[in-house]
Amino acid sequence: MLSLLGYTNGFSQLINRGALITLNDNSLIHVNGDYRHFEGSILNRGKLSLTGDWDSRGADVFSTFGINGEGLVDMAGFDQVIGGTAAMRFEKLSFSGAGVKRLGTHVSASELDLFNAQLATDRYVFHITDPSPESLKRTKGFISTGEGGLKREMESSGAYLFPVGNQMLYRPLIITSATGRSDFTVSLNGNVNLMPGYNETAIGEKLGYINKNYYYKIERGRGTDPVQLDVFYSAKDDKDPDNIIKWDPSVSSGVFLLNISNQTSDFGDGLDGKLSAPDLKDFTSGYFLLGRARPLPVSLTIANVFSPNNDGINDKWYIRGIEKYPVNELKVFNRWGAEIFSKKDMKTTDGWNGADEVDGTYFYILKVKGASGNAEVIKGYVTVIR
Repeated sequence: MLSLLGYTNGFSQLINRGALITLNDNSLIHVNGDYRHFEGSILNRGKLSLTGDWDSRGADVFSTFGINGEGLVDMAGFDQVIGGTAAMRFEKLSFSGAGVKRLGTHVSASELDLFNAQLATDRYVFHITDPSPESLKRTKGFISTGEGGLKREMESSGAYLFPVGNQMLYRPLIITSATGRSDFTVSLNGNVNLMPGYNETAIGEKLGYINKNYYYKIERGRGTDPVQLDVFYSAKDDKDPDNIIKWDPSVSSGVFLLNISNQTSDFGDGLDGKLSAPDLKDFTSGYFLLGRARPLPVSLTIANVFSPNNDGINDKWYIRGIEKYPVNELKVFNRWGAEIFSKKDMKTTDGWNGADEVDGTYFYILKVKGASGNAEVIKGYVTVIR
């Protein structure tokens, strides 16, 4: 048995062939190399730090940490692997070292702090077992999933981050649960053409643009209550998508446009857009991608300037042709992003008079939906000049 009360920094490699290693409160073992586990267990109430790989070869790998072990394992090196012959369980796990942390087996932890590292799950699943939204932390780190994924337990209300991406892009999503316990496994995959059952013709019938660079696979294990799905994007790199598309290869048409809202802001990490789908229940197929609805067949005439000075000429800002789309919503924002005007189901005679606003340029978002159900979001600027 190896029992530690304080700091130990004397291992270039640590091999356990049957010992009980105990780290008491505030104690630290630092291994400047690999940890290899064949037999035995670790009762960790302190911190175990290593710069090399973690390799578990024992027959009962789940017993590596004692049932009362609440300590931290920190992967402090560069480009490390957590692998072994069977699934591995940690309590608290952190990646303070840079580079890529790669899974060589299924891994679970109650808490995970990515810091700035990339966690590559490859074909394995990383499972966060603590149902608190705060059980996953990051600075700039992200998880690249491949054929594997990130699984999170969810309980009651809360917003759960899935910080998925790859070395080329970071495209996280958030699943917000209102009630009930559930779990979700999320992966981000490249090249939509490789999505199972992908049918470009079926998708093209409803969409004007498809983002082919990536798609999400979202699997629900437990729970049936509705959740909200928030997907973040870069308007420039993703060509300003306006819809989350659910793809179901088991259905002939296969394409379902979700009822979404679109928000523009600075969300950090180079992301300036968020698509939100509330009250989402159906994760049967589990495939989701981004795109834009096919342009509507009837054009609208939207002026870019008007002069509300009560001279009877161009005093109000109208949208000509809006009667063709009785289901519509207009929102106008000032230069600071505050909403100053909104109206649903506008008619041709409706409009914005700008009476309470100063001269300047304002941003608008117009959402319209045609008889076929296809929707379009039109964005632009209008200037008030008196």
